[in-house]
Amino acid sequence: MHIQKIINKFAYFALIFANVFAIYCANAETDSDRNALEAIYQQYAQAIKHKDPKVIFDYETDDFSVKTMDGKILNHQQADTVMLQSIQSMKAISSVDVKVIKVKVETNQTTVVVSQKIVAKVVDSEGKEYAWVGDNKSRDTWIKVEGKWRVKFSEDLEDSQTFDGKPAK
Repeated sequence: MHIQKIINKFAYFALIFANVFAIYCANAETDSDRNALEAIYQQYAQAIKHKDPKVIFDYETDDFSVKTMDGKILNHQQADTVMLQSIQSMKAISSVDVKVIKVKVETNQTTVVVSQKIVAKVVDSEGKEYAWVGDNKSRDTWIKVEGKWRVKFSEDLEDSQTFDGKPAK
């Protein structure tokens, strides 16, 4: 069984997923803005539950990259490939919970720290099904491209995963 590959796929998926929600919070300078963005996220969470990666890909810059917990840098194509593989291994997503911890708006970029928890049923390459829970915290860098926020870089800060209630190794 290639459980480590599955673990890595879900960590990358969690990073990319956190990025999409962060775009909505990048402009949240008032409580009312943030409340409106939380409502938008609820619609987005439904799209994730239906495994629609296009929404995520539309917010990435052409040079988007991800830094994983082990320090590995994934380029745009690698990150998107891992995300697609992760989605394909998910039989069902039961819940998605994202919390914005910090938003720092600067002149040329915005940094967002987010935490998230995803609960799903996953299937490994041998067809075995697992109950999977992924908890992740990331720091994402956003820039404006043609007046629209795009994620340029995501760094995994924390990652915890369980399969059938047992911590991933």
